[in-house]
Amino acid sequence: MKSLYENEMKLEFLSKSNNEAFARISIAAFAAQLDPTIEELADIKTAVSEAVTNSIIHGYEDSEGMVKIDCKIIGNSILIEIADMGKGIENIEEARKPLYTSKPNLERSGMGFTIMESFMDELKVESILGLGTKVTMKKLIKKEEVTDQDIAMVLSKITKEESHRKMVYENKIKDILDAQNGNQEKMTKLIEENNGLIWSIVKRFQDRGYELEDLYQIGCIGFVKSIQRFNSSFEVKLSTYAVPYILGEIKRFLRDDGSIKVSRSIKELAMKIRDLQNKYLKEKGKEITIKEMEEQLKVAKEEIALALDSLKPTVSIYEENYTKDEGGLSVLDTLSSEVDEAEQVVRKIAMKEMIESLEKREKQLILLRYYKNKTQMEVAKILGISQVQVSRIEKKILHSMKIKLAG
Repeated sequence: MKSLYENEMKLEFLSKSNNEAFARISIAAFAAQLDPTIEELADIKTAVSEAVTNSIIHGYEDSEGMVKIDCKIIGNSILIEIADMGKGIENIEEARKPLYTSKPNLERSGMGFTIMESFMDELKVESILGLGTKVTMKKLIKKEEVTDQDIAMVLSKITKEESHRKMVYENKIKDILDAQNGNQEKMTKLIEENNGLIWSIVKRFQDRGYELEDLYQIGCIGFVKSIQRFNSSFEVKLSTYAVPYILGEIKRFLRDDGSIKVSRSIKELAMKIRDLQNKYLKEKGKEITIKEMEEQLKVAKEEIALALDSLKPTVSIYEENYTKDEGGLSVLDTLSSEVDEAEQVVRKIAMKEMIESLEKREKQLILLRYYKNKTQMEVAKILGISQVQVSRIEKKILHSMKIKLAG
């Protein structure tokens, strides 16, 4: 019997965080046979990383279980199914919102579905409470022609989201314009409203040797950039538009800092790829494909896909970027005025006003827990109450903050 797809690959692994990179690279290597562009390959890896992380962190939480992945090549597209048999999602529609978190006491625990939607062409989420979750994603490669099916899919999506999109757009556009004109209060409001989105992107860079709080601040800078470059004629949700800016700012920071170690063999292959790209572009006037790299370098597509990550150039936030309207300005220049706006963002992201509005004991509890890194038991001894009371009060405060941020 003839298969409905050209190729298939299945993975099954234990829900350990260090297996996320294995899954991401394996699927990227499998997708390489479609001869995607570097950007398309990066999109696939980003979406896979989010879905696998969901299974590990949200699906199984503190327990362990198996994560199953099924990849199929169908025509010029790749279909990826990522499933777990964990606790499931109670409300899928709610979980797909940028600010959603399954753990109210951990504000960095967003599900990342906004990111998956941004980088993939199709996304479907199925879940049964207590039985597990399956995420199905599709990415079209080399979309050179717009077919009737493409148009129908877009129109269907527009119809489905039209009322919600208009409401969000109308509610946000005035704040965005005010923020672009220097209104720091509106800028802070937009950052707070998208706090969960920023955290959902930051958390995929955990275990990289950096404090997530530091990466969160870098992510905020990326978000501010997206606001400054947003155009009201785009008519898209700010959360969707901001994802590439937040992600790109964090990746640039990691490259600039130089703490990501790459093996010598991968570096050597990356240098060969760069030389070949420059030579091919000069001779042919277009970008070389992965398939052509494979033929000329006599190296498997899988190895090329792995080496491409180490090929990205270092971009500093201090580097001047010449534009028609602004001239030679660095990223920091665009974020600064008479005051240190980056520092202002950091302070406001710390929710200073919210903390100041708390009662004395509640304020002391939050400062001890999240700024002095005290355990609940240590806080209980300092405040003269039980650990159970500390837990109850802390949960109440965080829940109240979440409602205020979402509102």
